[in-house]
Amino acid sequence: MKLLQKTILTFLTFSVISYSVFADLKVLVGYNSQDPVVDTLRSQIFYYGDQTSFWQRQFFMNSSFYNQGMEYSINILKNKPGMCYKLWMQPKPANLIAIIPGLGSYYTNSISIALAQAIYNSGYSVFITSNAMNWEFMETAGTVLTPGFTPCDAEDVYYALYKIISHIKTQYSSRVTGTSIVGYSLGGLHTLFIAKLDKEYGLVNFDRFLAINPPVNLFYALNKLDDFFQVSKSWTKQQREEKKIKAGSIYKMIIEKMISQNAKMPFNKTEAMYLIGYVFHTSLVETIFSIQKRQNLGVLKTPYNWFFRNTLYKEIDKFSFYRYMKLFVIPYYSEKLGKKLTVKEMNKKASLPAITDTLKTNPKIRVIHNIDDFLISSQDAKWLQETLGNKIRMFDKGGHLGNLYRKDVQNWIVEDMKTN
Repeated sequence: MKLLQKTILTFLTFSVISYSVFADLKVLVGYNSQDPVVDTLRSQIFYYGDQTSFWQRQFFMNSSFYNQGMEYSINILKNKPGMCYKLWMQPKPANLIAIIPGLGSYYTNSISIALAQAIYNSGYSVFITSNAMNWEFMETAGTVLTPGFTPCDAEDVYYALYKIISHIKTQYSSRVTGTSIVGYSLGGLHTLFIAKLDKEYGLVNFDRFLAINPPVNLFYALNKLDDFFQVSKSWTKQQREEKKIKAGSIYKMIIEKMISQNAKMPFNKTEAMYLIGYVFHTSLVETIFSIQKRQNLGVLKTPYNWFFRNTLYKEIDKFSFYRYMKLFVIPYYSEKLGKKLTVKEMNKKASLPAITDTLKTNPKIRVIHNIDDFLISSQDAKWLQETLGNKIRMFDKGGHLGNLYRKDVQNWIVEDMKTN
């Protein structure tokens, strides 16, 4: 009860402070808000559309948007396998948009595909890569063994984008008129760090950097995800499985459009917290598994063995994001830099305030956020406004990515990608 009271008080304080900061808050009329956490699950309503029947989709010209995209695999780094990306080219010359997805996301995840469809329908060519903390990116384009340190992850993503864009321009030289990046969640954080890198190195010279719901303080956001996953501690194994089954059934109803966009999400706040935490925890498990498969850093007791993976997964399953950062990332970079680093030092370099000058002075940057996103604090919201000024567009509700399905929000995204 005390925890619940504290959570409610924190949210109310957050709301009062944040709303007073943003004089030009964009109000989403008709948004059936329940709670910032529950609203976040509305991100699953943002699902790419198949407007043709099964039989029509057997012919390519009538195929779904997903199937119309082309998949490529190119070598980013020597002595590593090819990295995959998915591309949709306009038949006529157009700007090319790169989409960088959220934490641990694969390049074919549903939110990225839906975002690609919305952008493509607005006249842009578009491609998607995997996130830097996804196993596929780690094993094909990562120069570091333990992702999670923003400056280095952003460098890897930036170089991968350079290689992919070079490949696309070789294939479709006359059909690329400009290049921009749209990143969401952790991909949004990487996008803003890439703005700094692009200014320094000029490998691509992007026209626009659009970040959607980026975390401001990286460790604050990761700790919040840990807290969400921990709400199930008092549940039995059966209760957790029941929640997963329920989520799977509802997700199936969403993609089959059996739940309308304005309907209430059939979850309570605790269930929503667990499901969000569970999804990101699963991503963390795959990240650590990929590290252990390639090199045993001495953190885990269980060595990698293809035939006995369950034992390894059980050990990894006990890790939180905080423990991952403390036992994997910080020791790795301490050895790499020849200096013992602290959590505070790492977080300072990995969070948005580290690139304050870039955010203030780069005219190519745009940010879209929600005032009730639980991955940012009230102080973060105030800092964003003071730092970005008219380069940020803040919505009054939606939680974390929970309003992307709305046409008005998609229109604002497209509007913020324009460079003239």
